[in-house]
Amino acid sequence: MNLWRSTSILVISLLISAVVHGQESRKAGDNPRAVLPHARRADVLKKADELLEIRPAGSEELVTALPDPFYPGSKRPKDKKPGETDAKPEIPADQLLARAAESIRPTGTMLIGTEPYLLLDGKRYKSGDIISVTVDGLGVQVTVSSIQRNSYTLRLNDQELRRDFK
Repeated sequence: MNLWRSTSILVISLLISAVVHGQESRKAGDNPRAVLPHARRADVLKKADELLEIRPAGSEELVTALPDPFYPGSKRPKDKKPGETDAKPEIPADQLLARAAESIRPTGTMLIGTEPYLLLDGKRYKSGDIISVTVDGLGVQVTVSSIQRNSYTLRLNDQELRRDFK
């Protein structure tokens, strides 16, 4: 028993001394590779200066290189110069609403409690909800203003259009 105790103490003391000796050898002063040579330090500092260089926020190459945060898959439109006009004329709100309403094809209505819902593409829309529609590549947000048993009313800005179920 005493032999086992003395050998275990010896093994534990050897392990502790190895750990302590290993910790001491890891100090930066004892390790010649802990500090980079002067040439490598100069290169690293030069790269850091390039990365941290202050650029004006309005620089053109910086702005054009950034993706559009709202439409990350599309390219950023080029800024128009004074005097340039769009190729597409503005569509009046009533025509835009009529064209958007053509693409909205609800399957019916339903009541949950006393609240009527419009059923469209597996989703429920109540009065006041917004339906997003694309008309000629232009995103349009149409508001459901009212829902009746056999019809519904859509609103875009100040224009309203009542549609009956067929």
